[in-house]
Amino acid sequence: MTQRRRLLGSLSSRPLQASKLIGVALGLVFGIGDFVRVISMDAVVDNPLTDGQFLALVFVPVVGVAVIGIVTVEAVLTGYHVVCSDDSIRAQASGRLGYILIRTIEAGVAVVGLLFVVLTASTLFSYSMPPPVSVGLLVGLTAVSGAALIASLVRSVTELWYF
Repeated sequence: MTQRRRLLGSLSSRPLQASKLIGVALGLVFGIGDFVRVISMDAVVDNPLTDGQFLALVFVPVVGVAVIGIVTVEAVLTGYHVVCSDDSIRAQASGRLGYILIRTIEAGVAVVGLLFVVLTASTLFSYSMPPPVSVGLLVGLTAVSGAALIASLVRSVTELWYF
C-alpha cells in the first residue's frame, strides 16, 4: 500500500512528467492496438482513411514527433542547468548513474529522431518521390517515433517511481 501512495504522491508532485507518461502510454497503447487491430477507429469515425493500420502509422509519428521536441528541449535545459550549477558535475551525478544513463539514452534517441525528421522534411520538399519510397519513409518515421516513445516511457516511469 505504501508503494501505491508513493506513486500517487509522485504523480501529484510532478504533473508535467505524469501527463507526459499518460500521453506516451496512451499513444503507444492506441498505436499498437490499432496496428494489430485490437482497437479500431471504425466505430468512432466512419472514414476510409481510418480503416485498419493507416491511422496507427499516422498517429504514432505525430505523437512521437511531439515527444521528440519536448525531450530535446528538456535535454537542452538540463544541460544548461548542469553547466550553470555551482556544484561539480561529479557531485550532481553521484548516486544517480542509472537514471543519468536512462536520461542520456532518451535524449540521444530524441536528437537522432529530430535529425531524422529535419533531414526527411528537407528531402520531401526538394523533389517528389515514388510511392514505395514514401511508404518506407513513413515506416522509418514510425520506428523512430516509436523508439522515442518507448525511451520516454522508460524514463518517465523511472523518474516517477524512484525519484
